[in-house]
Amino acid sequence: MVSFHDPVVHLDIQFRTVQCYDALNIPLTLRIPPNTLPRDISAMLSKEQLEKQLSLVPLKLNALIKLYFDARTVHLLQDRYISTCLLSFISTHLSQLSPEEWNEVKTTLSQTVCISTTKGMQIPSKSFIPSELLSSELPIVQLNIIADQQSSENVENPVSTYFLKQIGCRTVNIDAVGRDQAVSNNSGILQTFIQDLVKQRNNLSEADFKELKTKASLIGTTLAGTEKTKRKYIPRELHFPSVAIVLEWTTLPSIDWPDIDPRSPEYSFLKEIGVQEVPNLEKLLERIIQEHHEEIQKQNTNGKYNIPRAFRFFVENFSEHYNKSWKTGSLGQYKFLPSHPPEKTSNEINANDVILLATNEIFTVVNPLFPSPLTDVIELFQKHVDIALLGIKDNPSLPQAFNTMMKKATELLTEQTASKIFAYMNELDGLNNTFIANVSQFNFIPLQGHSNDTILMKPSQVFIRSDVTSSKTTTTETNGIDTRGLIDYVDFGVAANTFLSRVGVRNDPTPSALAELLIDRQVAYFKSAENDKDLLNSRINVYIDCLKKLAVAAVCSNELQQNLVSKRLRTNAWCLGFQTIVDKNGVSEQHFKIVNPNKIYLDDNSVYSKYFQPLLPPLQQGFPKLYEQFGAQWLSGCIQEKKKHKGTPVTSQRATQLQKLIENRFPILFVDNKGENLPECNRENLDLLRTTLSVYEVAAIECSLIFKQQTLQLPPQSTTSCILEHDKSKVTLYLRQDVVSLDYHHITRELVQFAFNKSVEYPCEIRDKLELPLEMLEQRGIPVARLLSTAPTIGRKTK
Repeated sequence: MVSFHDPVVHLDIQFRTVQCYDALNIPLTLRIPPNTLPRDISAMLSKEQLEKQLSLVPLKLNALIKLYFDARTVHLLQDRYISTCLLSFISTHLSQLSPEEWNEVKTTLSQTVCISTTKGMQIPSKSFIPSELLSSELPIVQLNIIADQQSSENVENPVSTYFLKQIGCRTVNIDAVGRDQAVSNNSGILQTFIQDLVKQRNNLSEADFKELKTKASLIGTTLAGTEKTKRKYIPRELHFPSVAIVLEWTTLPSIDWPDIDPRSPEYSFLKEIGVQEVPNLEKLLERIIQEHHEEIQKQNTNGKYNIPRAFRFFVENFSEHYNKSWKTGSLGQYKFLPSHPPEKTSNEINANDVILLATNEIFTVVNPLFPSPLTDVIELFQKHVDIALLGIKDNPSLPQAFNTMMKKATELLTEQTASKIFAYMNELDGLNNTFIANVSQFNFIPLQGHSNDTILMKPSQVFIRSDVTSSKTTTTETNGIDTRGLIDYVDFGVAANTFLSRVGVRNDPTPSALAELLIDRQVAYFKSAENDKDLLNSRINVYIDCLKKLAVAAVCSNELQQNLVSKRLRTNAWCLGFQTIVDKNGVSEQHFKIVNPNKIYLDDNSVYSKYFQPLLPPLQQGFPKLYEQFGAQWLSGCIQEKKKHKGTPVTSQRATQLQKLIENRFPILFVDNKGENLPECNRENLDLLRTTLSVYEVAAIECSLIFKQQTLQLPPQSTTSCILEHDKSKVTLYLRQDVVSLDYHHITRELVQFAFNKSVEYPCEIRDKLELPLEMLEQRGIPVARLLSTAPTIGRKTK
């Protein structure tokens, strides 16, 4: 086995483990990595032999450093000789380190006991580079220190000043200066110290600067100059005296150098180590708040408000000193901006009215919803900086304004204030479908003309008269009729009305909206007028006008058939009806009611309505169809008739003639012009009627009517003029003897009820075919001759 022996550390190096050779001329005092061929051996070989024949590579400085920085070997740096040699070697070979490697070296050495001093081995931050200003009592570095540009030839183990400063060695003793200042009230000591530091500015290490910036080492004071405030401060806690003087801030800590020249190098140096030219932003904002409260507490609180001096300073110095801090900080919650309440201007307020608000609470344009900065504040910003840099906008967005309004809706929204508020919101941006859908759910529109408490309504519950856009009237009249309480109209002026229109307020209710209003408001609408007959009659007329509009809509559109509206119309009270009530004295009076559609009856029989006096619709065209569409029934379909003849049936000439007439015209009565049976004909009943009909006269016909479990016997003279009775084998028509003329209407009705399965629309047509001359029927286009000639010739059944 071939190996090399290291006489320094008595280490055998096996040839197979060697990968590098020493090309750095590492001092023999220093240990080299075990994979490295020592310099005394490699010196006997050429570079070609080392690299080409032995395949070795030059050892890099970083590999040597890692050997000593390893946790297992770093303790070797506490050895004075090894440390001195290694530091010198690194100092003279810095150019071989990359920036990252150099940073690692500085970090490790700054935390390692590796500096030989007069007080033994120390870490760099407690080691002082020799200087006349330093006390001999300090740990002074005992290394061969050379200036940065000085040649290191003929110097054993040289170390550069630059290297020592970079790893943390000190050049000044801050503690000693602090003690000197602490035992003297003479500001000259501080001045002398700073002037000396300025002279040595280029010699100060990073560690010196770090300690200067972070240690309470500078004597500061305040304009008040108390013993408590004159003490040692960290530089960043101090300000230049001129700032305190400008702000008249007697408690602001300032450097104890009243007449320092802002153009002097000492001023620049103090600024560099942290002394403030202006107060910290947060501290300045707190000062503004303090000065504001002091201003308010003055005796002349009813006089003109004076903007805090600190606020003027903030605005004037914002661009240069505070812009960046404002952007990166989170100070938007500070309430420091002098502002006035909504709608008021600076001329209308006194000191007591001024409030401090955060930037997100105010807008520059005076408005009825949000506070605004004082006029003096706006003018101050205009001179020095754009107020928008603080995040203050001219106006809020429309949703933001609306949400703010709704938080205080009961306080803000009155008949008097709504005009200004809505007009202002008409100028704002942010209107979209989402916003419109959102506001439709809120009650925010005051009703006009109400002397009591303000009543707020949704956009769908009020309307803007299309013929009046800025009259500013307070009544809700249409065509001279007061609709208030049923259909409420508002008018807040052109701009305000425009806003309401944009968020969904219509000029007039749609049919579906009108239906909803009638359902929801009819009870209160009529109840409030029950003690005033004239007003009640007027409101009935208004209600009828509304029903007319629904009647038109029921014919012309399907809007009322929409699921929700249709369901409400079928199940709620909205149908106006009239009913004649007879009191105990026999005096009849007409009463109105609002009921569900299924509780009102449509008049199709004057006899029925005369005797039962049911609740009937107003006599208006289209009302029966409207009511029927949502559940009202025809009166005749709700009354049951029970009829029977009285007395012995007898034949008569007119009875015989009527029977023959029906028999002769039977082929044309129940068919169309093609000869086909009319729809809903009952063929079996038709055959029975054609083959078995007999006609007689009787003394009387008894008739009783049943309606809602009430039975009424009609007087003999009021009963029908005829009655048709039948069984399975025959059909008989009985005529009342006391009726002078045949009533073809009654006759046709009886025949139709028997011949058809349900109520049909043919009675008048069939009556004409039975009553009119055949020639007249021919003239109407009925093919009488053809129908009669083609009729089946089935004989009549034997009685």
